[in-house]
Amino acid sequence: MRIGTAILLGFASSLNPVTIAGFERDTFVLQAEVIEVKAGQTGEAILALGRIDTDPKFLFPVCPGVTVRDASSDHLMVRMDPPARVGDWVSFRLGYPALCRLMASPYVKVEYVKESV
Repeated sequence: MRIGTAILLGFASSLNPVTIAGFERDTFVLQAEVIEVKAGQTGEAILALGRIDTDPKFLFPVCPGVTVRDASSDHLMVRMDPPARVGDWVSFRLGYPALCRLMASPYVKVEYVKESV
């Protein structure tokens, strides 16, 4: 039985995740910076994160209105409604494959934050 995803991420599957009652979904949260915004009101933005760092199929935006569109080796393209500005940060919950790749990437800064209860 594989239980790593349930323990670490609080859901039963990385694709179409099903939350498990009593488990936290925000043990790991990825934050990526908006580094470019397409001109006009299209809501398309590029984040400083790519396939070298993580698996974009397993990134689940925290905020409604954010959609992962595609990724290159070092950039993630998203659509955002409302549109973002350069310097904004976008948060994602993670599927297990995305988490594994992020933790192994030398280009990702890992920060531990203890929240008081």
